[in-house]
Amino acid sequence: MGLDLIAGTDPKQIFPEAKAIIVLMEIYFKEAYPSSMESYFGRCYLDDDRIIRDRLTQRIKAFRSFLKEHGINSKVPFNLPHRVAAARAGMGTFGKNCLFYSNKVVCQGSWVLPIAVVVDHEFSPGDPTLGVGCPEWCKNTCMIACPTDALKGPCKIDPTQCISFLTYYGKELLPWRFVNPWVCGYMVCDHCQNVCPRNAPWLAKELPVNQKVAVMVEDFKLNQLLHMDKAYFNSRIWPHMFYMSDKDLWRWKNE
Repeated sequence: MGLDLIAGTDPKQIFPEAKAIIVLMEIYFKEAYPSSMESYFGRCYLDDDRIIRDRLTQRIKAFRSFLKEHGINSKVPFNLPHRVAAARAGMGTFGKNCLFYSNKVVCQGSWVLPIAVVVDHEFSPGDPTLGVGCPEWCKNTCMIACPTDALKGPCKIDPTQCISFLTYYGKELLPWRFVNPWVCGYMVCDHCQNVCPRNAPWLAKELPVNQKVAVMVEDFKLNQLLHMDKAYFNSRIWPHMFYMSDKDLWRWKNE
């Protein structure tokens, strides 16, 4: 789909003046989500602002402005391997489910989004933490929980079996055994994160409800999605979940 990951491994192909990478750690699960939303959509997509640009985008912009004020030019590439960059910066380790786990925030859980900022200023690098941090006593819980058997072994994933790939790129409706309880193609199912013992401390916390997502509940009720037309989709759904066009409404009607 045009994502040049090989070019992304060389910061100078992204930004010729590159001298270092700063990695920011965004928490996408600071607040709880209404159960009716959390049950059907991956948490990392429930408050995605890449179209409305009212939250994370503004903070990244402010950070880059701060750098600029101090004589540092920057670029935020979408094709740089963000999780590996974070591990090389010593900010966390990997899980057997291939996700990145923070060393500090969300109780050292995986509810994070590393953001790589390429800069034209040299900084001392962190000590890499490229290993797997899962406890030895964990009996591959994430792999057992994967509903589509996409996790083939520790740190091994077949992305073409992932629920997000099947529903976003698949040419047909999902096989019935995969349909319940997910709705749309690009939402991850969170199963491997929900059962992970490394995530248990954060999941046990009492978090305030995300009010922005709470307002979306009525628009995202399953009966609304099942019967929606293009106008409804474009005005109420697409601004929040934008990976599919109105040509793919059939993908939302698997339930």
